[in-house]
Amino acid sequence: MHRENIVKEVAKILESYSYENVVISNMHASFDILARNRNRAIVIKVVYNIDTVDRKMAKDIFDVAAFMDANPLIVGEVSKDKKLGRNVVYTRFSINCVSIESFESVLDGINIPLASKYVGTKAEVDKDRMKSLRMLSGMSLSELAKSAKVSKDTLYKLEKFGGYASLDTVERTEARLGDSVRLNKVSIGIYEYKISGDSYKIGHTDIKAVYLNSSPFNVIGKRKNHYQASIESNPRTMKKKANVFTQIMKSFENNYSFFISDKKDGKFDGINVISKKKLSKIESESDLVSEIG
Repeated sequence: MHRENIVKEVAKILESYSYENVVISNMHASFDILARNRNRAIVIKVVYNIDTVDRKMAKDIFDVAAFMDANPLIVGEVSKDKKLGRNVVYTRFSINCVSIESFESVLDGINIPLASKYVGTKAEVDKDRMKSLRMLSGMSLSELAKSAKVSKDTLYKLEKFGGYASLDTVERTEARLGDSVRLNKVSIGIYEYKISGDSYKIGHTDIKAVYLNSSPFNVIGKRKNHYQASIESNPRTMKKKANVFTQIMKSFENNYSFFISDKKDGKFDGINVISKKKLSKIESESDLVSEIG
């Protein structure tokens, strides 16, 4: 599936779960969808290969999530030459990554297994839990191996040392034991993420902000309200960003978006433009809101 089609499918699924979506299109950005419902917000990057997400992009995704009170998530198809497993969570620079087939499970809040460090459809086994469940079942290792069609040596090592096993092996073992033997499970809940780099202030206010490498906005900040700003002068690019800003302010409460100009104040496509000179003189959040609100 092409990346653009994955974006459309993710947006469609989000809408079916009553999320309001801001889809970033026709511009290079570190994320593709901002989504929010009554309970949570998600910052989503869609890629074909999750390994193409580099450290700079991951930093931007984390920072946007932190300032938007959202969860970062990557949705992809493959890693290296392997297709992402169904209902398995992978990680890229500590950001959870899932396939489109697993995305609904994430929205449903279902705990799904974490893949091994070396990407593959694997799950980590809780050795103590596995042994307890086997003993409760009354089966010997040999009986479990025969019933689950897993080698006795594999089961012995998992009970003795734990570690990762193929998802197929784990699922067949669980089917015979009647319960999960997995150690790490991940669900996408509501977490507080910390910004990943140095923070700054907007003007002379106490609004904490960071600069982003590649997003529809160059600056994102938060205090009582949330702020997105773009330092931009190209009218064509400003028009694209103004559309994104309008959607964000419509979908996310207490959000203010604006352009920062080298020259003069004004408006562009309904979005306030504030000069760097004026911005440098603003000393409080309320003053900023009065200028851009």
